[in-house]
Parts: sequence; structure tokens; C-alpha cells
Amino acid sequence: MRFLIDECVLGKTVKLLRNSGFSVITIQELGKASATNGTVINIANKEKSVIITTDLDFGNLILYPLGSHPGIIVLRPRLDTPEAIDDVHRILLSLLKELKSSEIKESLIIVDRNKYRIKK
Repeated sequence: MRFLIDECVLGKTVKLLRNSGFSVITIQELGKASATNGTVINIANKEKSVIITTDLDFGNLILYPLGSHPGIIVLRPRLDTPEAIDDVHRILLSLLKELKSSEIKESLIIVDRNKYRIKK
């Protein structure tokens, strides 16, 4: 499974995912910094990559209905303290190890400091 990392995600998160063996590409590495959400969705569809973002707009099922994308993982709350970052990273790694790729595909997953919720 590949992940497309939105520009709002911390470099620390990208490093954690790469160090954990996940295939990751960032919007910036693709030369698409400041891309619109629609562009991010289009790139994810083309690359067949699950989006990881902190942009809560991606959690809008009207704008981004289930099945219209390879999958979206929204990290919240905004990662503004070291403790929040560590907690969200712990939950993120846990879900990526627990869930099969088929459970992530075309779903919306919301990750907070204590748990994750999946909409399929």
C-alpha cells in the first residue's frame, strides 16, 4: 500500500512512516506544493495511493464520497504538542498494522489521540 502525504502533515510523520517500512510520497516531492484538495485527490487516484492529511475538509463525505478515492486518513487534532504528535503517531501505526489494505481501500479513517474510526 502506498501513501500520498498532504503538505499539512509534519515531516516527523513522514519520517516515522518511512522508518516503519511504508511506501510514502509527499505532495512537495511531486512538485505540487499548495495543490488544491481536488488536485490531491486526482494524484491519489492516479497513483493509487491512500491520502494522509490533517486537513479536516477531506473528512467531508459529500465532497469526497467513499469509493471515489483510494482511501483517506485524517489525523486530528492538529498536531500542535509533542504529546499529541506521539499519541496520534501511536494510533496511526497501530491501525496500519492491524487493518488489511482492503479495509483501508476507499474508506475514510479519522485518527485522534485515543482511537481511530473507520467509515467504509
